[in-house]
Amino acid sequence: MKIRMPDKYYQAAIILLLGSSIFIALPLVIRIGDATAAALVLAGMGFVMAGSFVITLSGGEPMDPGIVALLPAQGSITLCRISSELGIHGKAHLLPPQYTNAPRVMQLNPGTEYDGTPLGTEKSVLETDPRGFLTIPSGDHLLAVLKKRNAMVIPHLPEELDTLLTETIADTLDLASRVSVSWCEGSITVTLYEYQLIEGCRMLAENSPQCCSSYPCPVCSLAGALIAEGINEVIIVEGCSFVPSVRDVTISFRKFPAEQKHGDTDSGNSY
Repeated sequence: MKIRMPDKYYQAAIILLLGSSIFIALPLVIRIGDATAAALVLAGMGFVMAGSFVITLSGGEPMDPGIVALLPAQGSITLCRISSELGIHGKAHLLPPQYTNAPRVMQLNPGTEYDGTPLGTEKSVLETDPRGFLTIPSGDHLLAVLKKRNAMVIPHLPEELDTLLTETIADTLDLASRVSVSWCEGSITVTLYEYQLIEGCRMLAENSPQCCSSYPCPVCSLAGALIAEGINEVIIVEGCSFVPSVRDVTISFRKFPAEQKHGDTDSGNSY
């Protein structure tokens, strides 16, 4: 059985406490002047306070972000491969609640061109039509926790959504040093600087670049869901790109074309 050693902060606290006992015990063992004895006792008391402070705040070593980043990656890869085997190659469409009557943003991966009509959530699209998936996006639970614990309210103006994405990803989750959002006509670009979980991006890219656009990881899914629910429009995940040397990740989204929304019912699509 492997014995787990205390972390470095706990060890430092123990050393401080042992040092304090030595300083306090010295005047009792060795004959020294009153001033020196008082200085040693005061130093010992300072060590006690410092050691107590360090041991109180010490904890286990934080998890390696590189390991954490790999945890959700295989799920995206597996779903991407299953969809591919079924002939479903559509990019992830993030549908706000008004399109599905669900209490959350839903993800649609169409096998044929989606015409923008509302969907029901009684069944997944897979059960009613073998050409597509209607699933809960991977970032849904993360979004639910943020709404519950942080009382998150999703705004509807783009500039307010910019601030929300920064506060959520960079400040609350501490996954990036900063976040920038660019709105250009129907395209939305979100850049995460010094992204902590970039190893997951690397793993997805090595397996298939399509994974990021078909079944995005929880963080990219969260960003897309916030935008979709905020502007109350269907958002398509175009893909991700990253720069490993500086750990920057860029997520590209696109608004569903306005001219295709609620298209003709005789177009042959069953969505």
